[in-house]
Amino acid sequence: MSWLKDGLAQVLERMGGGNRELAQVQVLKQGPCAFSIVAGIPAYNEEKTIADVVLKAGCHVGKVLVCDDGSKDMTQMIARKNGAHVLEHKKNMGYGATMQTIFIKARELGADVLVVFDGDGQHDPDEIPELVKPVLEGRADIVIDSRFIKGARMDVPLYRRMGILVITLLTRIFSGYAISDAQSGFRAFNRRALEGLKMTEVGWGSSVEVFFRAHDVGLRIVEVPVDCDYEDYPKASKRDPLRQGISIVASIFNYAIRKGF
Repeated sequence: MSWLKDGLAQVLERMGGGNRELAQVQVLKQGPCAFSIVAGIPAYNEEKTIADVVLKAGCHVGKVLVCDDGSKDMTQMIARKNGAHVLEHKKNMGYGATMQTIFIKARELGADVLVVFDGDGQHDPDEIPELVKPVLEGRADIVIDSRFIKGARMDVPLYRRMGILVITLLTRIFSGYAISDAQSGFRAFNRRALEGLKMTEVGWGSSVEVFFRAHDVGLRIVEVPVDCDYEDYPKASKRDPLRQGISIVASIFNYAIRKGF
């Protein structure tokens, strides 16, 4: 696509005034055209934040998918109104189930890259370009936005930080990946990962199952720094962290037992 960008740049140089800005936008939009980038957003009762999340994501991807996991509020209607393609679960089925639904749809769409992140506003969709860069450069099959590597802005509450540390340590031991954040929900997957990962967990265990399945098929994982906002989005803490943590740790040990560790 470089020849097309060069040609558009030459046209840009000949333009002036308001047309210059329009031409710049057109040049910028040519880059991702070589790749089909899809955003997948699991959502459950996110009517207060989903509009902003969908609109921001739409600036960086070709299609926005929202998997509404049986919400009882207006999440689904608001997401559609703001341009998202909504995948509907009639009842609440769990985080892992939403991920499976999103993966299936991304495969159907022929996505080259799938970016997933939560619908509660704690992740900044404007970071999508940095997240997908290692995938587009061919350096990774999966990219994780980590809250715990140099360059990340970390305001994670202490109790969450301790829980993430335990889960990450166990995940490192049993998956073999030297990751720093096994619980970041902001991730990118290339087509090889989309086709190779066969997820079965329907609950929170899906968040770590990714690493075990990735190891089974030899996928490359890279981490990049992320800003995660807990202060401005208290709704991000609506989940029961203890129950969630126990569920994830149980999934890790179930995997270890099956593998004969």
